[in-house]
Amino acid sequence: ILAASWARQPTVDDQLLGALLGSVLAIAVWLGSWLYTAADGDGMVLRSVGARRIAKQDHPRLWNIVEDMSIAAGLKNMPAIYVVDSSTPNAFAVGHTPEKSSVAFTSTLLRTLNRDELQGVAAHEIGHILNEDIRFMTQAAVLVGGVELLSQFLIRLGPLGGSGRRISGGGGGGGKRGGGAAPLMAIAFLVAILSPLAIRMLYYACSRTREYLADASAARLTRYPDGLASALEK
Repeated sequence: ILAASWARQPTVDDQLLGALLGSVLAIAVWLGSWLYTAADGDGMVLRSVGARRIAKQDHPRLWNIVEDMSIAAGLKNMPAIYVVDSSTPNAFAVGHTPEKSSVAFTSTLLRTLNRDELQGVAAHEIGHILNEDIRFMTQAAVLVGGVELLSQFLIRLGPLGGSGRRISGGGGGGGKRGGGAAPLMAIAFLVAILSPLAIRMLYYACSRTREYLADASAARLTRYPDGLASALEK
């Protein structure tokens, strides 16, 4: 945009400056979004699915189950409990710290599971809170975003690296292009393409590992792993 606003033909330096300014702007937007997510990410997620917070009298069985599992996990504060009107049997936990966290269950899940199964699911979600998985996966997502932004910058920079740059040579006019930069730019371009794929595979591997850890935590908290296994089958 900056280069196109000038009447003259944009030079390599103009294009580099435009790419740099665009990357800075993208990083600023990404950082602002991350700060907003860190400050009110829990509320944003809960509002996006229409979750409503419940009290003990609204759903005594669910309240008692979450309370029992919170005590078994040794949490200082019991997580806030939310119910989401949805046709999908599901549950999730939010909260960057165990002291300030929430668990949400869909209405279909509450209708489908018996007490042992619901206890297994609640213990699984509290396992996420106990292991601070939300904070861990948020940091992993920040790493993924940072790598992808850097990758996009390198991809845009790659085609420009070998063009327009001339180094003065002896005799005659004009000099010649620097041959040493081309292999380095080719390597950087290849890394820029492959690194987002690698970091995303690592992110998914971390996510699956944390799910297994939450399953193990649920088995330890309930002392009855068959409850969670039956819930997962349903």
